[in-house]
Amino acid sequence: MAASLGKEGRGIIAVNSGTVGLPHDYDDDRAIVYLRLDETAPEQDAAVRALWEAGHPVLTLNVREVYDVGGEFLRWAYAVVVAGHLLGVNPFDEPDTRTSKTHTQDLLSYAETHGKLPTSAPYLVEDDVELYINESMGEILEKICAQRNYSLTGLSGMLAAHISFARSGDYIALLAYLNPEPETDALLHNIQRRLRHATTRAVTLGYGPRYLHLTGQMHKGGPETGLFIFITAEDRQDLPIPGKGYTFGTLKQAQALGDLRAIRQKERPVVHLHIKGDVAVGLAKVLRAIEVEQESRFKRSGPGRLATLVFAWRPFLCNCCFR
Repeated sequence: MAASLGKEGRGIIAVNSGTVGLPHDYDDDRAIVYLRLDETAPEQDAAVRALWEAGHPVLTLNVREVYDVGGEFLRWAYAVVVAGHLLGVNPFDEPDTRTSKTHTQDLLSYAETHGKLPTSAPYLVEDDVELYINESMGEILEKICAQRNYSLTGLSGMLAAHISFARSGDYIALLAYLNPEPETDALLHNIQRRLRHATTRAVTLGYGPRYLHLTGQMHKGGPETGLFIFITAEDRQDLPIPGKGYTFGTLKQAQALGDLRAIRQKERPVVHLHIKGDVAVGLAKVLRAIEVEQESRFKRSGPGRLATLVFAWRPFLCNCCFR
């Protein structure tokens, strides 16, 4: 969906992982599709029903058994073609994906000539985690930190400032060039869930480099509603590529940096975290940034905001009782 429709400033982003969550975890910019098996647990039905009762659009598609997912492939492939026609885009073209490939090839040519990828100085270093942002992005984040009393010298403050960029209708993309081990995968999904809860924004999670042909086109060619967090790490093991002057690890880093260049070229808000030590410790920095932003949002909203929300929702909740 994202690869086929995300171009010419248009597109639809699919959030294909994460828990159902609670109604207040969602803004009003999402449609929920519930693919429901006949033997689905009652708890799952209740969680989705709570979203519907809160006013979120929910489409339930009932399937008898897991093998019926083949029919769903056909349904969604057809839907994407129709959506492409309605949006006025060619579903079979990926112009911005080629831009990332070009940047990646340039980086690999440099690595073959110089024996390594080009390097730049990190904007900030905390423990074994490096933060890379360009100069204009750094100026913006510093201003936000000053306004909200975030730490200018701490990683959590700069990341919290970046997260605060997301507005209603935006999405946050976690782009992780990490080994999808069970512990890492659990931490990333926890970050995804906590980000959604703290910001009410749609949060996507993609492992690099495979996401490049799934959502990569949407990131660069879709509407300017994405906020990006690249996460890379040092490889514990690496192997040379026969006939090339670089390793598989270098290839992966070049793909990450090539896509990062393409997104920066589109002037979209992006930060790059590089973890040189323990991946779990590095990801904990992201969780701390979410806490900082969540605490700041609570202080900015104040006690009066909670009372306003309660009174605003009361008539709606009463109407639900009479459905």
